Amino acid sequence: MSTLYGVNKTLSNTGTVNTIEPEMQGAKLKWFFDTYTFLTTEAAADVIQLMGNPLPAEARVVDWFIDHGDLANNRTLEFGTLADPNAFMEATDCGAAADKKNMTDDGVSLSSGFEIASGDGQTPTLTLAGGAAAAVQVRVGILIATKG
Repeated sequence: MSTLYGVNKTLSNTGTVNTIEPEMQGAKLKWFFDTYTFLTTEAAADVIQLMGNPLPAEARVVDWFIDHGDLANNRTLEFGTLADPNAFMEATDCGAAADKKNMTDDGVSLSSGFEIASGDGQTPTLTLAGGAAAAVQVRVGILIATKG
């Protein structure tokens, strides 16, 4: 039987700095959550700003989800930040009720490790990319890791 090591354990064993930034070792997890109910008056390119505060600067997104009812009429949404409107999800058809999530069914992350680059953090957004509006609620959640 052999003992094998991951990249960071190997670097640690040799006294080399590992690939995890020191400030992210022992990071704290924080959950951001918001809802929005469409009014049927929204138009393509409208931006819905979410969360009470921007995501902290240099935070890493661990997971996210969007849960919505039937938005009808080929409504497409992008999910990201003011600086990068599709950072988390490209324009996606949300016409049928569904959940959109970062983690796939096999637990593999689609965008894990995304780093918020701005020193001021970023405000999460939903951008209406097309289609007609429907009076439906959308729930959004983001799990982030912040400096320990």
